Amino acid sequence: MVACRPLLAPGGVVVVTTRPYRKDGQLVDFPGQVAEAGRRAGLVQIDRCAALLCALREGEVVSRTSFFQLIETKRLRKEGRPVHVIQHEDALVFANPIPVGQEGSVAA
Repeated sequence: MVACRPLLAPGGVVVVTTRPYRKDGQLVDFPGQVAEAGRRAGLVQIDRCAALLCALREGEVVSRTSFFQLIETKRLRKEGRPVHVIQHEDALVFANPIPVGQEGSVAA
């Protein structure tokens, strides 16, 4: 994220897609870690959207879960853990702040 900031014009926007994952059966909040990395890099998070992992088939919404998510969920359920398949990605939207005093001079 730090390397991205110099490439963005003041007021420029970058969108990062990411999803949580499981490690040793525990859910890891990777989107939260990416959001924190963006803030530490000096970017301003302006939105967070959920992008569903699905498709339309014959007018019906159907799951488009990854093979690895399905296998991990089945494994954990066999161990008696009440887990669900992750069905979305987070779309994190960041902006490069406009320096104070230049707000009117930069085109968005």
